[in-house]
Amino acid sequence: MPKSPIDRGGLRFYLALIVLINGAISHLAFFNSAPPAVVGLLKGNMTALSILLSLPLILLGTAIHFWAKGCLMQNRVVAVIGPYRYVRHPFYLGNALIDFAIAVMSGWWLLMLVLPFWWLAVYIPVMRGEEQHLIGIFGDAYRDYMKHIPRLIPFRRPLPPNGEGFSWKNHNIAEGMEVPRAFRLLAYPLVFFVWGRLWSDGGRFLSDAYHVHILALSGLVLLYGLSLEFRQHLKRGQLILPAAVRHPAIRIVVCLSTIAVAFFCGSFELELDELTVGLGVALLFLSVCAVIFRKRSALLFAEGVVLVSVTVLCELPWLAVVPVLFYGALIMDHRLRTGGRVSTPAVADAVFLPTLPALYGFLILLGPLCAALKEYLMDRT
Repeated sequence: MPKSPIDRGGLRFYLALIVLINGAISHLAFFNSAPPAVVGLLKGNMTALSILLSLPLILLGTAIHFWAKGCLMQNRVVAVIGPYRYVRHPFYLGNALIDFAIAVMSGWWLLMLVLPFWWLAVYIPVMRGEEQHLIGIFGDAYRDYMKHIPRLIPFRRPLPPNGEGFSWKNHNIAEGMEVPRAFRLLAYPLVFFVWGRLWSDGGRFLSDAYHVHILALSGLVLLYGLSLEFRQHLKRGQLILPAAVRHPAIRIVVCLSTIAVAFFCGSFELELDELTVGLGVALLFLSVCAVIFRKRSALLFAEGVVLVSVTVLCELPWLAVVPVLFYGALIMDHRLRTGGRVSTPAVADAVFLPTLPALYGFLILLGPLCAALKEYLMDRT
């Protein structure tokens, strides 16, 4: 069934679609000769600055929504915990901030003026309907809660908490869709940035001197990839990788291939030695701590972190997408198998298992060595 622009589920879809279309038509030659009044009315101005200005809103909205989900106890008690101490509908407050952030990204003042009316027309009936539903369940307890707590704007003194508050073990976080949803929301600024640069730069998109564009594109792939992985893991409880890809031999191939690409690729480097060296060394230290304090149970995590550190030390952070997605999927699949949520046939890995701790030590030595040697060779040329 298609989404409707006057439905809660369709509002953001059509809002984002409007911003994307306006970002495209803003580069049409028509606006070069159109009267200033027409240009001002119809043309947005999606820039890096407008996207940066939207970041606090989208981060705050995502955080409020996540916080509320981790406190929610559906239809069991009138929750006066977390954000519910301040507003009755923290989910929708978070949605309002995110939706307005999308309008700010567009740089289109007309959309920013229209959005509040559109948003309220969609959400006020939804909030009223939910309140009537909760009155039917809790009666006077919820009516009393409504008297003390505002619907959407936190302008009153919060009530004392009546529960434990946020928990990572809450069903909505541990098994729901909030984590993949957060990744998708955080990808919005990158979606609009990449879209705008593609229209303005065209075939020169990957030729920017500082490689910000390819970094943004890789970040976009990373966030949507993580969202899909967490959706498969949390919502469906299904293994992400095929059995053949989970074989220890594939880990060895991925590790060596990543280091080889990081060493030999001389294009798309950031050329920010102060930043990459410090961050790369910090990640190496983190991986060592994980192995020392968690022993072999953290080996998967440590391997992935080492590969990310190598890509950073070699000034190719966009390459980190590969180890993050691969080892993220391995760790999630390992969690499902060891937790007994899925059963899988045994893999003939006896030959490779003894080599995996040695592989980690090899990466620790080879990674910084490759980064230093690459820097030396680049200076010579």
